Amino acid sequence: MKVELSVDNNYLNLCKVNVIVNRNGKKKIDREWEKVERFIANSNFAGKNNLIVSLSIDDKTIFQQTKVKHKAECYQSVFHMLESFLMDKLHFYHKLTPEERTSELDAEYRRNRQSLQLLKKVDRKMRRLM
Repeated sequence: MKVELSVDNNYLNLCKVNVIVNRNGKKKIDREWEKVERFIANSNFAGKNNLIVSLSIDDKTIFQQTKVKHKAECYQSVFHMLESFLMDKLHFYHKLTPEERTSELDAEYRRNRQSLQLLKKVDRKMRRLM
């Protein structure tokens, strides 16, 4: 599996990695994510509420310049943060009434479910590499 990840806050590129998921790739992703979380912990402006994330797994785009809010004090990994973001989107879709759902929202829901499954697969593989 190949992972390309970029995280910035419109001003600074906080993380940019392009790795194959193996022990060295896991270490590199973890190191880069620690830098992002250190920056967020020391940040005193709203940059943590507007992280711009781009993520591709095996050349399949999961996020493309997507605004993501860093909500928790600390995440297990970047994939855990992105999983919680997708779970929120799926949760809000389920709160819509049938009249509010459109074909575009249905398609986005299916894409988000597929992306969530792929993220969980990568996260499981990364945890096994410990």
